[in-house]
Amino acid sequence: MQKKLALTIIIAILVGSISVFALTLHPQPSETEHKTIVVPDDFRTIQGAIDNADLGDTIYVKAGIYEENILVNKSVSLIGESRENTVVNGNNQGSVMTLLADNISIAGFTLENSGPRWAEGGIEMENVSYCNISDNYVTTNQFGVWAESSTDNIISKNSFSNDGYGIGLYSSSDSNSISENNVTGSGHAGILLAACDNTNVSENNLTSNEFSVELITSSNNTILGNDVTNSSNGIAIFDSSNQNEIAENNIENNGWGLEMRMSTDNTIDHNNFVDNAPQVYFFDQNYSNVWDIGYPGGGNYWSNMNSTDLQSGPFQNETGSDGIADSPVTFNSYNEDHYPLMGKFQDFPIITPRSTGSTDKVDVISNFTVSNLSYQTWPNSSTPHIQQGQPLILIEIKSLKTESQTTGFCLLMITRTILNSSTYQVLLDWNPVNFAQLKTTNGTIDYLYFTFKESSHEIAITTPEFKSINAVALTDDERLFFS
Repeated sequence: MQKKLALTIIIAILVGSISVFALTLHPQPSETEHKTIVVPDDFRTIQGAIDNADLGDTIYVKAGIYEENILVNKSVSLIGESRENTVVNGNNQGSVMTLLADNISIAGFTLENSGPRWAEGGIEMENVSYCNISDNYVTTNQFGVWAESSTDNIISKNSFSNDGYGIGLYSSSDSNSISENNVTGSGHAGILLAACDNTNVSENNLTSNEFSVELITSSNNTILGNDVTNSSNGIAIFDSSNQNEIAENNIENNGWGLEMRMSTDNTIDHNNFVDNAPQVYFFDQNYSNVWDIGYPGGGNYWSNMNSTDLQSGPFQNETGSDGIADSPVTFNSYNEDHYPLMGKFQDFPIITPRSTGSTDKVDVISNFTVSNLSYQTWPNSSTPHIQQGQPLILIEIKSLKTESQTTGFCLLMITRTILNSSTYQVLLDWNPVNFAQLKTTNGTIDYLYFTFKESSHEIAITTPEFKSINAVALTDDERLFFS
């Protein structure tokens, strides 16, 4: 009996030792280790791969045509080999992909041919958050992306074409980001927000849509830096869409540039309204909105404005030009651009050694095209006006001579931290020129105005006094930047 017990113990020890040795040779994946599933190598269909995936897995889909209606009900990443050649065809029924979980990523696909019914789309999102839809080509769907009660999602760098709606957010789909998409040929809206708040719509290219951007009962959204062109309707703000910011957009060659209906307290500034017919249309006259940010920040550029710029100052009653029209653009007693711009607005992000986790920017208002703007340090030997290593903002002006335009101007808005100064000198082709530094109560931004004769120019903005870079105490990051 004792011999039998001893043998059992020895076998148990041997089995345990073998198990430990096997685990040493073939370690088991930890609970946090995610795998990559390849379609069609591991599973023939994308749906089969999803059904067999664990949370956090990546599903890599090789190029091919996949005729599926896909249900994504867990947090995974779906990555196509290339968006041109990895095609998911919905065969004109249902949504091509339906997302029903948080933290899903979709990238690198063509998504086409959803069903024609309401809410069916290339991607349908229902009550999800923190999903990322990027770098896809979405075409011929009822909706390119449709979302309901979905928050904090990113839709960026996709191309949408010939959908009924490019992107449609509904029913408290709040705090989403829609950026850097191309949206063209939408039968109704390129981007639609319906009962959605606090969403950022920025740097999208929207062209040839029925409505490029449409807000219905949606407030506190930001419509910033978009190109809105050649559409029947540019931007529409409808039905108690209040306190939205519509800024820095190029709104050009649309049937109606901006439409307003029963909406108030919206801020509309620094947009370029060019050759729309009409530029702005009001369905009702009794709702007040803000059309400028005061003096000298200014309002909007209106291509059909017939005004002079001989005066300056908050009341435009001081001698000298300032890039602001002498007369306001008045729509009705509730809506007036007090400080319309005499040239187009352009925005240039720049990175300086003093940029701390964010990008600075210089805003330019000019009747000439600014082809380039950058932050540099003077690399050459010192001159009478600039020293080696001196930081400067370099602006390249492109000549666009017309019979009626022989004098150009620039109104620059410069954050003081860029050159770490509130005093400046302006060099036109490396020679000093006179300029006006406009009065402002803003303690962080300076406004510089100057003129030039028609031609192509290099313009440098720098400080009048500069200590040698070796004499200035720099941070380690600044030493690397200047080296």
